[in-house]
Amino acid sequence: MLWTAYVNEGTVPRGEAFLRAVEALGRRAGVDLTPIEGPVRRYPRGELLERLLELCQAELAGERGTSAWASLERRGFPAETIRRRSPTQSSLTAQRSSA
Repeated sequence: MLWTAYVNEGTVPRGEAFLRAVEALGRRAGVDLTPIEGPVRRYPRGELLERLLELCQAELAGERGTSAWASLERRGFPAETIRRRSPTQSSLTAQRSSA
């Protein structure tokens, strides 16, 4: 059984009930539940996805991307498609062409 369900009378909480369950668990564990002061940066979903894509592309283009690149090709992603999505298309193409 999930701990959140345990403090929510046996049912898995959703939405506001989930927040109440987490707060109840925090109180039981002695966690300070005082809200953190300061501005909270909310990223629009599109901006978050764009930042994630940039990070993934940078990793794929880097030295550690070799095994990921091979995995994408094994799964049927054509090399041209992978290159086309890269922010550094020319350097990625050069890296993979020389590999």
